[in-house]
Amino acid sequence: MAGEKEQKKEVNCIGFACLMKTSIGSINGGFSEGNVMTLKKITLPDGRTLPYVSGQAIRRMLRDRIAEMGERMSDLHLASDTGQKGKKSPDFTEGNPEKFIDDDLFGYLIAEQGQTRRRTAPVRVAPAVGLFPYAGDRDLGTKSKEKSTGDVEAGGSMFETEISYNVYRTNILVELDRVGVFQELELEKGKTGSIRSIDEKERKRRLKLLVTALGDLWGGGKQSRLLTDFGPMLIICTFQATKKPILLERMMMNENGELNLEPIKEALSEIKPKNENNVICGLATGFLPKKNEEEFRKLMKELNITVDTVSTAIEKVCKKIDDMKIPSQTINVAVKQA
Repeated sequence: MAGEKEQKKEVNCIGFACLMKTSIGSINGGFSEGNVMTLKKITLPDGRTLPYVSGQAIRRMLRDRIAEMGERMSDLHLASDTGQKGKKSPDFTEGNPEKFIDDDLFGYLIAEQGQTRRRTAPVRVAPAVGLFPYAGDRDLGTKSKEKSTGDVEAGGSMFETEISYNVYRTNILVELDRVGVFQELELEKGKTGSIRSIDEKERKRRLKLLVTALGDLWGGGKQSRLLTDFGPMLIICTFQATKKPILLERMMMNENGELNLEPIKEALSEIKPKNENNVICGLATGFLPKKNEEEFRKLMKELNITVDTVSTAIEKVCKKIDDMKIPSQTINVAVKQA
């Protein structure tokens, strides 16, 4: 009986487990050390370090891709323009999620005197962690003084940038029942209790823009001279009834770039509900070693999951969003789109 009830739970979130590859990249920098621009890194118990790209940087990439699709982003207000002298306040956006897609998807904190309110993002982003340790590689650069001084012998300024060949793992969890749905306290200080929502068509449109942006992801630091494609080489999208990033710690590779399949099988076997094609997978041909790719495709077939190209998988996710009923909290007031 308990299992029957669990099966009837509606999908309330989408999980995106992704692997991205960089041949030479310095996507997200840490503090500079002298003339060396460092990568962000996390230290393992054995002392090795893994490069990573922060969740904030990935959110910035997603926001930029959505803006490139023609969406108007929420205006940024400088804390220094509010007249709050002597107070340390972050810069903030309009805080209008009904009107602006980025305020809706990525949340905000309005720290203006008398107007403090916030929205926790329904789009949760895990840092993209490199699966291979940082090997100490650096790119050497120079800034010549010949043109500025007219002196060939003037030399130049030398600098170094930490770079990495790596495969990065990230996970994005989207709370479907909160996209386009707002508590009044998020919209206006002093309000409580009531829930407001934009119409379902607009909610679906915003979700599809987010999914499309993920498929076309790129950005970060040093893109003028270290251009990086940060789009998924492998993506597994799960429509779930429980808000949990089930694949976040399950996608692992050995030193030969072979994916460990058993943890993925275990995680995907736990997904509920198990119907209506609730797992969509996309893989770039050649990303995995040939034998490992064949084993991965065989595993997905055993689980009744079709392995498409990444672009086809993105299209399928968008179509599923179009066809499904988007869940939401109880709606008391409907807000019409202009």
